[in-house]
Amino acid sequence: MTLPEEDRIPRAESAFSPLALVSAFGAAVVGAAIWAGIAYFTDYEIGWIAWIVGGLVGLGTTAAGGRGVAMAGAAALLALVGIFGGKLTGMHFATQKGIAQQADTNLTRAAYERLVTNARDWHALGADVPDAALATFMVDHAWTNASSAEQVAGEELSFFRAETGPGLLAFHAASPSYDDWRADEMERARVGLGDLLDDAVEGLNSIDLVFAFLGLATAWSMVMKASV
Repeated sequence: MTLPEEDRIPRAESAFSPLALVSAFGAAVVGAAIWAGIAYFTDYEIGWIAWIVGGLVGLGTTAAGGRGVAMAGAAALLALVGIFGGKLTGMHFATQKGIAQQADTNLTRAAYERLVTNARDWHALGADVPDAALATFMVDHAWTNASSAEQVAGEELSFFRAETGPGLLAFHAASPSYDDWRADEMERARVGLGDLLDDAVEGLNSIDLVFAFLGLATAWSMVMKASV
C-alpha cells in the first residue's frame, strides 16, 4: 500500500550521525574562533557573525550526512554554543589585550617609583594629618586636579583619608619590588575581568538575542532542507 504524500516520512529523517555531530561541533568551534578573532583584532563585536556561525554549523552537519529533526536540533544547539562561546571568548581576549595595553602605559617603572615616593612621604607625615597638610600633600603629589591646597574639596580629602591614604601606607609597609607590584596589579585586573564577563552575560540585549536566534534558525533550516 502506498502512503499519501503528506504521510510519508523522509528517508533521511532518522539519519542521526555521530560523524555529523562531530563535524557540527568542529564547525561551532571554528565559528566561535572567527567571532573571537574579529573581536580581538578589531575591538568590535559584529552581531551578524552569529548568522555565519549558524551557517557553518549547518554546513558542517549536512556535509557529514546529518539529517532529520534530531540532527537539526543538535545543530541549532551547537550553533548557539558557538555563538555565545565566540562572544564570551572574544570579550575575554579583547579585555586581556586591553589589560596588557593598560599595563604597558600605566604600570611602568616610573609609575612605580612615583608610588614609592608618595607612600614614603605620606608615611612620614604620621597619624592625624590636619586637613591643610593633607591638601598640600595632595597638590604636591598630584593626587588632585586642584592647583592649590585651598582649592581641594572636602570630598577629595575624605576619599583620600578613607581609600588612598590607607593604600599608600599598606604599600609602604609591604615595600614590594617593581615586578611584584606589577604582577599584583595585573592579577587584580584579571579578577575584574571575570566580573566584566559576568556582567556581559547578564547584559545581553535584544540585538544579541535576535542574531543568536537567526544563527540557530539557520543551522536548523539547513539540516531540515537537506532532510527532504
